[in-house]
Amino acid sequence: MEKEEMASNKIQMQVQKIKEKARVKEENRVKSMMMFQSGSVIMT
Repeated sequence: MEKEEMASNKIQMQVQKIKEKARVKEENRVKSMMMFQSGSVIMT
C-alpha cells in the first residue's frame, strides 16, 4: 500500500512538472506573439 502511494505521488509530481513546463511554454509563446503583433506600441 505505502509503496504504491509513493509511486503514485512520484507520478503526480512528474505530471505536475510537465504541466507546469507546458504552461510556461504556452505563456511565452502567447507573450512573444503579442509582442510581435503590437510591435513597439506597448512599452512598459
